[in-house]
Amino acid sequence: MAALDGIGVDWSGKEWLHWKGSEWLHWTGRDRIGPDRRGTERKGMAGTVLYLTSCRKEERELICCCLVFNHYIKLEREMVVKRKRSPKTSPSKNRITGNTSGNGDVSHTKQSSVRSCIEIPQLQQGIAHFWLTGDSPLLVNNKLSVAHAIAEQYGKGKGKVAKSVKRTPEEEYAGCFYVMPDSKYPAPHAKASYGIPTSGIKKCACSAIRASGITDNTTVGLISKSFFVASDGGGLCKLEYKKLTRDERPVNIGSGVKTVPAMRYRPMFTDWRIRLRIKFNQMVLSEEQLINLFMYAGAYIGLCEMRAEKKQGECGSFFPEGLSPQDMRKG
Repeated sequence: MAALDGIGVDWSGKEWLHWKGSEWLHWTGRDRIGPDRRGTERKGMAGTVLYLTSCRKEERELICCCLVFNHYIKLEREMVVKRKRSPKTSPSKNRITGNTSGNGDVSHTKQSSVRSCIEIPQLQQGIAHFWLTGDSPLLVNNKLSVAHAIAEQYGKGKGKVAKSVKRTPEEEYAGCFYVMPDSKYPAPHAKASYGIPTSGIKKCACSAIRASGITDNTTVGLISKSFFVASDGGGLCKLEYKKLTRDERPVNIGSGVKTVPAMRYRPMFTDWRIRLRIKFNQMVLSEEQLINLFMYAGAYIGLCEMRAEKKQGECGSFFPEGLSPQDMRKG
């Protein structure tokens, strides 16, 4: 058909017709939009039908049928591609539906399973064994006895204050020890078994995270929760020492202008060491990094009274040290 010469169809997204030497008319359905100039191209939206005024009725109907047929083939191909690209999802395997009987019961119906959205990695836990060897005296003060004395004085009820009972220096000194549960002798016996709270060791290491140069709050929190100090009994790590003396010195009780001097009697251990057994998350820390952390803790934080973290900084410093083969055989 001569009237079809010069007609082109582009199905990359929009169809158009080009007719050389004829006048165009752009139609949508039966509604006439208006004429275009000669020798130009007119682009219509998807589904638009374009006619030529110079074509006969039969030729216009043939062009219309071709456009509509090709348009629906294109839509069908696009739907097939979208179905192939879209992920296959299914409802949850166990779905809870309410019972419509009105008695408040809940029935369970099983459906196809959904792929898991959260993957929890397997825990990789390691155990580190090393010594904390003191390079300055360790001054210990168990404040549990002080808490008991305050409770006895102020724990009688609202507005009721009991008379404070003054303790002797020997009683104060004996109450400053952390005694192991399996100790055969009471404090302050030289052959008694003493310890240091694991909570104090953990706080010492956690305070050293920022001293090592890590300042991000998320990282600090992640490191502090990634290791745990195991106890030898009663929440204490056993303390080994060579010499025990009683330290007597005055302290200021209170703050600001209202300070009262008082004498304190506390045990001081020299040539001391503590064997640590630490469980840690190997996905966050390695054993080498854990030892480095305790290096900072011993140099800048310290343990117990008058430690490096405080203004005095005379006692409680240490350094980590590896176990010897003999210590490993002892368990």
